[in-house]
Amino acid sequence: SIYKDSILSFIKKNKALTLGVNRMTGSIDPAYHLWTNRKRWGKYGSCVNNDSKLILGPSITSKHAKKHYGGEYDRIDYVDKKGTPFEFKGEQICGYFRTAGVLAIALAHVMGAKNIFIVGMDGYTFHDKKALKRKKANHHCYGSGYTDDASWDDCIKKDNIVYDNLKTLYNSGIKFNILTPTVFDKFYENKMEI
Repeated sequence: SIYKDSILSFIKKNKALTLGVNRMTGSIDPAYHLWTNRKRWGKYGSCVNNDSKLILGPSITSKHAKKHYGGEYDRIDYVDKKGTPFEFKGEQICGYFRTAGVLAIALAHVMGAKNIFIVGMDGYTFHDKKALKRKKANHHCYGSGYTDDASWDDCIKKDNIVYDNLKTLYNSGIKFNILTPTVFDKFYENKMEI
């Protein structure tokens, strides 16, 4: 990542506790590592560092967890359903998140984070359609070009859903900033030295 040095410097300077999602370990090994998608876990779960505290969603069974990880891990209980307002009741996080990244913001809040800063949440349509088609850019850190199984129009719809979900979290009192360039510009505030 072109922002790796800036991200690492920001983490060190602010003594930040990190929560990573999916295969993001090319940049850092997070203190907490969240996985909710069984397919992605199956393909990329071997990247989890033993020093990270692993958190798995309900779709990743114990059998699937053991494919890549032999240690102890925590479970996250959540409801991800359209129209569900954000709330934390008992041990369950409820809301409409659409992505593990949005869920991670809610989780960080529930874990007591007062200042939530996000890196790498650029959006499916951050790079234009041509750059993705020519594999000059990519949706995710899983490859190059179209690394999501959706059409361009579907990616626009996904970004709109994520944007709405971010606004819902923000309006519910969870304050956060995205530090790296993003399509979700309402939440972009570069507080790093890039």
